[in-house]
Amino acid sequence: MEIGDTGETITEFAKTDGCDLIVMGSHGFGGAEKKIMGSVSKYVLENSTCPVIFVKGLPDDWDDENNYIAKD
Repeated sequence: MEIGDTGETITEFAKTDGCDLIVMGSHGFGGAEKKIMGSVSKYVLENSTCPVIFVKGLPDDWDDENNYIAKD
């Protein structure tokens, strides 16, 4: 576990550990969550020293409280 600004922590961890790729999940929520996640994603994308891939879960993969539902 790391403590600090999310975007800075992700990019610094990737740099110091020599990561080849960062994969980030995107919830695709609207409102405040979109702005918060969007700013972190944007920071990582603009400041990472390695490629960044964003993946988005499908809406039916989430319950009413925005928890991921694992499926077989």
